[in-house]
Amino acid sequence: MNEENGKTFSRGILLGILGTIIGAGLAFLLAWGFDWISFGPGPDLSGVISNNGNSTSSGASAGKSSKEEESVFYESLTSKGGYIKSIVDKYYLEEYEEEDLVDGAMEGMLAALGDPYTAYYDEEAFSDLMESSEGVYYGIGVVVQQDPETKAVRVVKPYTSGPGYEAGIEPDDVIISVGEVDVQGMDIDEVVAMIRGEEGTTVDITLYRPSLKENYTVTVERRKIEVETVEYEMLSQDMGYVGVSQFDVITTDQFDEALTALENQGAKGIIVDLRDNPGGNLSTVVGMLDLLLPKGNYTYLVDKAGNREDYNGEQDAKYNFPMVVLVNGNSASASELFTGAVRDYGVATVVGETTFGKGIVQQLFSLRDGTGIKVTMAKYYTPNGECIHKTGIAPDVEVSLDEGEYASIVSHEEDNQLQAGIEELKKRMAQ
Repeated sequence: MNEENGKTFSRGILLGILGTIIGAGLAFLLAWGFDWISFGPGPDLSGVISNNGNSTSSGASAGKSSKEEESVFYESLTSKGGYIKSIVDKYYLEEYEEEDLVDGAMEGMLAALGDPYTAYYDEEAFSDLMESSEGVYYGIGVVVQQDPETKAVRVVKPYTSGPGYEAGIEPDDVIISVGEVDVQGMDIDEVVAMIRGEEGTTVDITLYRPSLKENYTVTVERRKIEVETVEYEMLSQDMGYVGVSQFDVITTDQFDEALTALENQGAKGIIVDLRDNPGGNLSTVVGMLDLLLPKGNYTYLVDKAGNREDYNGEQDAKYNFPMVVLVNGNSASASELFTGAVRDYGVATVVGETTFGKGIVQQLFSLRDGTGIKVTMAKYYTPNGECIHKTGIAPDVEVSLDEGEYASIVSHEEDNQLQAGIEELKKRMAQ
């Protein structure tokens, strides 16, 4: 065994673990809150829970302190890791990079938790993850979502102005491979990081289309994607429509601008369409609710120790529209938080299908070497105290989209969920 290499590998593992623990006190600060929290099944991240940096072990053996448990853990990790490294050095046929072994060890450690939302990111993937929150990136312009059970990464919505849509990618397609890499079972953020890249470069993507029961491959040129997370229009003389595709940093301002424009055009009631919205930034959705609801609690989070963190509105509603919210099975996390809040406050009728059911949040920790981890660390609750994890929010008026149709591409006239929403909005406006 190369003793110096063995020491380097062991130190790498130990520093990675220590960095994870220390990261609680050094968490990456962004506009989404004090720390990051993932708020969607897709690559949608948000906002905030303070963490005092203490390390605990829920599986500690009786009679042992947490410090003793940590000592045993580090000793086992470095000793076993060093021994495996010596075998690799002596017998492994090919060349390798020590950094890849360290990244693999960290990735495997978190994967062993069995939580599809807890993951390790190498430096490039972590940088891409941070970039995605701003609503501007270089990629193919599709929204994706991961099944928490099968881990299949599925297309929810291709932006009609994006290169993915132009290449023929459709909703419900499942991503099988990116380039030569089979991505089945990989974390969604890793898959997204592989699809993104420098502007003007191309990426080969193989997808499975359930409707045809076959795979197909497309070559897509990466372009700058400036996500318009909010679209709006007047549906009639006094009724406005606002579609929100995801909750990014830029979305609150876009939502406010849309409501102002609709109000100026004579809207007396609005439909907010959150179908196929995979979630996003917690502080963004709270800011949007602050435009629509009176002062009060909009959601709260509870961590493993029972600590509660409240998110409250700071001002009375800027807009007082009668409202309908459209949802479906792909409306997740921040979409569900928004829906639960307007439902609990009684300001909107919910129309469509039961939502996805992701009522947990993840915090992002930045490590000193540029890598990072995302860890599930709290459940969120609606204002009335409901946790919707794995159950979702049932609509007030249940309407399934006609078979074979997709909310993202169907016309308003053929959209039976939207038409049902219009009828419900008429009722609210008449009250």
